[in-house]
Amino acid sequence: LLAAGIHATYAWERLVGRHRMAALRMPERRDTLGKKLCGLEVRDIEAHEPPTFGPALRRWLVFSVPGLLVVGVVGVLWCLFDRPWRQCWHDKAAHTFVAG
Repeated sequence: LLAAGIHATYAWERLVGRHRMAALRMPERRDTLGKKLCGLEVRDIEAHEPPTFGPALRRWLVFSVPGLLVVGVVGVLWCLFDRPWRQCWHDKAAHTFVAG
């Protein structure tokens, strides 16, 4: 039982650590594999530059936290109906858009 508890704690720390590192690397990466394959980039609405650390972290948090709940699906599908920028909730929170 103790070994199972230690294993679960280790797995949790690895999961949280991986997400924390992904958030810290977000401004450096600026894309996912899917965006890279499709030639898409995340840009700031006002400057049309890649987002800085603060907006990138906010975008990641608004995408990840509701994504743990079923509500995240609505936030992602929101871009199908949003005009003119077609922004999902995480884009609206960070003032970003996805450019092709």
